[in-house]
Amino acid sequence: MIVTRFRFAMPGIVSYLFLLFIWALSTTAWAATDFAKLDQEYQALVLNASTELKTKVREAPSNFSGLLASLHAAQASNSPLVLVELLVSNENLLRENIDNREIITIFNYLLDAQLYAIAEKIFKIASLQGDAYTLSRLNYHLALYFYALGDYSKAQNTLTQIEVRNALTENESDYATLLFGIILQYQKQHRVAVKHYQSIAAKSPYFNHAQLNIAVAYIRQGWWTDAQKAINNAINNKESPANEDLLNRLYLVLGYNQLQHEFFRDARESFRHLTVDSRYADRALLGIGLCALNQGDYVGAINAFNILKSKTETNISVTEAHLLYAYAHEQLGEGALASAQYEAAIAYFNQRMLQLSKDGSGTFKEEDTNAHLIAIIDTRDVLLKNLAAQVKSNKFKSKLSQLSHDYTSLKNWAINQRKQKTLDILTSYLSQAQFGQAKLFDTLQ
Repeated sequence: MIVTRFRFAMPGIVSYLFLLFIWALSTTAWAATDFAKLDQEYQALVLNASTELKTKVREAPSNFSGLLASLHAAQASNSPLVLVELLVSNENLLRENIDNREIITIFNYLLDAQLYAIAEKIFKIASLQGDAYTLSRLNYHLALYFYALGDYSKAQNTLTQIEVRNALTENESDYATLLFGIILQYQKQHRVAVKHYQSIAAKSPYFNHAQLNIAVAYIRQGWWTDAQKAINNAINNKESPANEDLLNRLYLVLGYNQLQHEFFRDARESFRHLTVDSRYADRALLGIGLCALNQGDYVGAINAFNILKSKTETNISVTEAHLLYAYAHEQLGEGALASAQYEAAIAYFNQRMLQLSKDGSGTFKEEDTNAHLIAIIDTRDVLLKNLAAQVKSNKFKSKLSQLSHDYTSLKNWAINQRKQKTLDILTSYLSQAQFGQAKLFDTLQ
């Protein structure tokens, strides 16, 4: 997911708000070079291991139907090593049936199991012997795989290799267009991305996502009126209505866009459209409080912030409410109460920082930009351990163990990055609370 941090300035307060969402995974914090290096080692080891595992297949299928049955059974039982054994032992059957539609299913089994090195064998066979339809479908699924890894350059290049567009379903074609636009936005080519998004028809299930991304592109360029039009296009789409989650997201982005441009009444109305059980409800409530604060409705702001600060969640909206609650009382002229609330906020932030240092709990989920890649590492680590248990060479076992250790180190680095980001934000809130209290102390003397 792409997430952009905006700072909403008010006297003495810097509010960290996470506003804009593209329907995608954001991996900007990831050590991409390190992951790519480990990926090369991983794929090489999988290939080498497949050679050793080749002799372990006891009953080789006599025909393609038998191979398919064995592959489906291996996938259903979550046995990736059996997939490897079967495929490397039966390349002849793959070559003879490379244009069979089931090849796509097998290809996806391998990609899902993080066995790209084996999937690449199928791709190379298709490149040499397959028809354009098969190759186009393989390129589509391969692009999704590269995108999930955060390798946007390879994903973009692979999408351009889809020569037979009707090899994809209409929805797949629209999704490919959506991904291509997202990649262009990562490259800061917002205007080009918009042209791709605009080619997605209103009847498509991806139209509303495309309109949201168009809005993000326009906001990045300062064209907030055009951004609002794009959001309204999605909200009012009758041909393919947005689901509740996306509708909540659209209203959230619309509300903060209006808030940034000081249309406070409109923003409050947009925030009120979110359902109370939405995962964005806390952000909307924070937005309502900020609007009220800017309108001089300090009682309304206090009510909104009090609801948030009473929650046990540790997201940014709830955390920031502790600071804004004190600030709202200060603006209302309740100096003594505001001072007490700043003191309470200081204690809260210190406690959160202590807990974070102690056991790592309480990190902001909004900062968890690498969750998907961490899950990929976990999948690969299980496979590496299974491989180590099934190969005889101690030297090879040592390589597998070292790679597993390197993946664990990279995973820990990503987790620590998330903790550090959370700590930085908490430290900022703490400093602002201390400043607010000190300022009031001087005033009350």
